[in-house]
Amino acid sequence: LWIHINVIYDEKDKVVNYVGIITDLTDRKKQERKLSYLKHYDILTDLPNRFYFQQQLHNYLTDYSNLFKNFALLRINIDRFKSFNDSLSQKLGDELLIKVAQRLRLCCANASITAYLNNDDFAVVYNLSCGNISIDQQAQSILQAFRHPFEVNGQEQTITISIGIALFPEHGLQLDNLNGHAEFALNTAKRLGGDTIEFYSNSKVP
Repeated sequence: LWIHINVIYDEKDKVVNYVGIITDLTDRKKQERKLSYLKHYDILTDLPNRFYFQQQLHNYLTDYSNLFKNFALLRINIDRFKSFNDSLSQKLGDELLIKVAQRLRLCCANASITAYLNNDDFAVVYNLSCGNISIDQQAQSILQAFRHPFEVNGQEQTITISIGIALFPEHGLQLDNLNGHAEFALNTAKRLGGDTIEFYSNSKVP
């Protein structure tokens, strides 16, 4: 509720009454929440979108509380997704993306953020500061999870993914730099045939 109260004075400047106007803001708040969702989340996958991901990654990079002094950025891509779309349809491709997002959300439950960037490109960030996460094991478990088939349009579809990993602060201190190195590692993984994990190396210059 929004309440605005006016004071009514008489000719002697004494308060004689109050007039209150009460407005129900429920619809307005719902609209604000809807607009906020559309700004920060992808409608198809229900995952945080690129804008929100970039915003959060910037927050991690500029975190002064040392909660994110070490973290891993994973870029994840579906192998041969364009062929899947071309051979079936974009509608079934969208159905696959929804299921991929659901599986990522489940197998990356302890990630700081899991986001959908565009096309068949996803990103995951793991906070390594607590020291109880092996990012190599975590990435391997994601890879294994995607070797189980998906049901799309009543039929089983088997896909694989490629994962590129960059580490903060070893592989970059700025958003574009770190993200670019993770993408470079991802492209290397895809060139190797997919279904694999590639860590960025400082000896590799994009």
